[in-house]
Amino acid sequence: MPTTIFRLPKPLGCLTLLLLVFWVNLPGQSAHADDPLPIVTVTVARGLHQFVNVRAHPTPDAAVIGALRTPAEANILGATADGLWLNGQLDDGLTGWLPADQVTVATYTVDLAAPVEHNADWQPFWQFDGVAMVLTPVGCFDMGVNGAGGRQCFDQPFWIDRYEVTNAEYRECVTAGICAPPDDLTFYSNGQYNDYPVVFVSWYQASDYAEWRGCRLPTEAEWEYAARGPANLLFPWGNEFVPENVVFLTPISSSYPSPLAVDSRPAGVSWVGAYHLSGNVFEWTRSIYALYPYDAADGRESLADLTVPRIQRGGSWGCGSEIYLRVDFYRPTQWPYTTNEFVGIRLVCSY
Repeated sequence: MPTTIFRLPKPLGCLTLLLLVFWVNLPGQSAHADDPLPIVTVTVARGLHQFVNVRAHPTPDAAVIGALRTPAEANILGATADGLWLNGQLDDGLTGWLPADQVTVATYTVDLAAPVEHNADWQPFWQFDGVAMVLTPVGCFDMGVNGAGGRQCFDQPFWIDRYEVTNAEYRECVTAGICAPPDDLTFYSNGQYNDYPVVFVSWYQASDYAEWRGCRLPTEAEWEYAARGPANLLFPWGNEFVPENVVFLTPISSSYPSPLAVDSRPAGVSWVGAYHLSGNVFEWTRSIYALYPYDAADGRESLADLTVPRIQRGGSWGCGSEIYLRVDFYRPTQWPYTTNEFVGIRLVCSY
């Protein structure tokens, strides 16, 4: 086990971490594992144009309070009696009115107890309770490169953050007196980066934020399942690397030394609708280093010892090679008090 504490320099955001690659695996948990899972019906609207104005009231002269931008969706909460206006909620929590003739509407029913066997069979949907989260359904996948982590199955769905935790969201926890500010305030204190992922946060800070929100850090298996799905994809969008789908170190990106906004690269979302599971920033998991295959009872998910290294996943804007951006492969481990500009937070909640 490594004993050196690494502070990662920008040009080596992936290469330095290569010294700390390990393999592990683990299943999800639910606080309501014995409760029957429901059949849910979801109605969403998608804009017919690049953006559709969201208005404060269902009239064409009402104040514009936001916009539904393609390819984003709005959850439909209701409609006017004549059907000309739809009451919708965007995934930033904004609720307002959309003109029905400027959107397409789809309604689908999902049996949450039925395992999903193919990524394409799952229709992503989200909820907003302060933060947008997408549902990851019941199902199985082969963890790790060539299934080295073993077959992992989830008999309960779970919610995972649609986006990496932003500076603005983390600031709310700091203001509440629960979370400590990031170790470096370069991005955090600059309003220009409100919608960028919070970085320079340790595993301890990430855990404090999770507790404040009533969620938790994902296990490695939860994280990888949300990124790959039953299809065991190498990247969230498929098995071929597409540079335009991910924020990583390129000759162009090296000219602006930071990650990008959490809702950038929409073509790179995973099968459950989560952004930036590859690239932008690494994300802390709750998992302790242990070799594959994964055994949930071997202690790797234990919180008894809070001083041991924890695994990060996802690659970052400091990674310059596609191999480090694969969601089945790269699994660096860092001491829980480590912070740097390449690592952020994404949470999960039990269904």
